[in-house]
Amino acid sequence: MAKASAEAGSTHYVAEGFPVPDDLPPDVRLVGPGAPQEQAPADPEPVPPSPAAVTPSMPPRPLGQAAPAGSEPPPLRAPKQDWVEHAVAAGAVAPEEAADMTKAEIVEQVSGAGG
Repeated sequence: MAKASAEAGSTHYVAEGFPVPDDLPPDVRLVGPGAPQEQAPADPEPVPPSPAAVTPSMPPRPLGQAAPAGSEPPPLRAPKQDWVEHAVAAGAVAPEEAADMTKAEIVEQVSGAGG
């Protein structure tokens, strides 16, 4: 049974124990328990970072290194750890308190502390 979809392209279901048909076009993806497993490439090509991810004027901060005091807070979508590091460096939250706080509480403390 062959099916087509705009997102996935054409597929052909292969039941377990059944042979794979030889007359399928090369762009048809085989699915099902009888479909052969595709081998992943041994050395996938590395994906270069997008230009937006690297800012030449500001090198990336090593993990575990706090943001300098007075620096801009991280974006709201940043992980909690980034907010903890910023809040501790800015003096808005004590390090021992930060672990028990939610990200929202930390953001509120930083915003309320004028940072």
